[in-house]
Amino acid sequence: MGLAKDYGDTNFVTGMRAYAALGVVLTHAGGAGLLAFGEIGERLTILGAMGVQAFFVISGFSVCHSLARSATVGQYLVKRLFRLLPPYYLALLAYGIPAGASAENLVAHFALIDWLWPEFSNRLIGVEWTIPVEAFWYFLVPGMLAIATRGPVQSLAIVTVAFLSVHPLYVAARLLGMERELFFHSPFASAFPFAIGVAAYVLRRHFPPSSNSVATAAIGFAVLLLAAHAAFGVGSPPMVAILATGTVIIFGRREAAVIRVLLLNPLVVLIGTVSYSVYLVHIGVLVQTQVYFSNPLLVFIVVSTASVIVSCVTYVLIERPSVRLGYVFVRVLQRRSLRAVS
Repeated sequence: MGLAKDYGDTNFVTGMRAYAALGVVLTHAGGAGLLAFGEIGERLTILGAMGVQAFFVISGFSVCHSLARSATVGQYLVKRLFRLLPPYYLALLAYGIPAGASAENLVAHFALIDWLWPEFSNRLIGVEWTIPVEAFWYFLVPGMLAIATRGPVQSLAIVTVAFLSVHPLYVAARLLGMERELFFHSPFASAFPFAIGVAAYVLRRHFPPSSNSVATAAIGFAVLLLAAHAAFGVGSPPMVAILATGTVIIFGRREAAVIRVLLLNPLVVLIGTVSYSVYLVHIGVLVQTQVYFSNPLLVFIVVSTASVIVSCVTYVLIERPSVRLGYVFVRVLQRRSLRAVS
């Protein structure tokens, strides 16, 4: 199973998705034994959960690619929503119906507004809070990109505004009575990673890596940043994950040996290709695995392997057909536009 889409010199981004997905699985599976190593193991386990922040950065970057390849914003939105929602809706039914979820709960999830209610938010799959966030920013990324493409200064301005927006929005949400967890599971708390993804898309064109050594240095910087946090607590986990991801996207290049080995080997590309399905199914796989195994390392290995196998099936049967259906709708829109013009 190869790359679902050719992104040229940034095909390695698919490999980055693999590590983000496995990081989330690592955290939910109990850290694969890392917690036995004290503070360092605990920080590494928490960093695994920051795979979500890495996904948001990658999403901001990838949807810019999708927008650039679409004739209109409407066509871009159709493609993105067909990529995101059908697998999610089926996962909701698969998790929600056996659990006896109420009609109100399912409707709130299907409408992508479950994060507004504590009793519904993230209560069916266990990781679904990110899906409304993703969908929300699909609508705002085109505006961010329009500003960012004016130049590097505008890109940095977008990032700065996004970074500074979180605190006043949080204060406003608290004044309105929104609980802390709900706010940080809401779309308003994730402006910064998406802005980094948009900026990475623009800055990569303004500052293309001049040599393979630059790409190697970017990987080295990302690893050093992660290691400094794990060893000494430098930086907050979300910031470390966001900056490391953005750096690799901006300066990475597929010709660099370290990129080929770490991000473009066949196994990593496979996991990255099915990473969305891994994200959706791994909690269910984890619940079943914990019935038979208790060792954290063994649980992580079994859950990761089983989730990837299941995801290969769901990718072929659900995810890829839904993407193709999105393209069918785009062609319909194109034909209607042509008839309207003629």
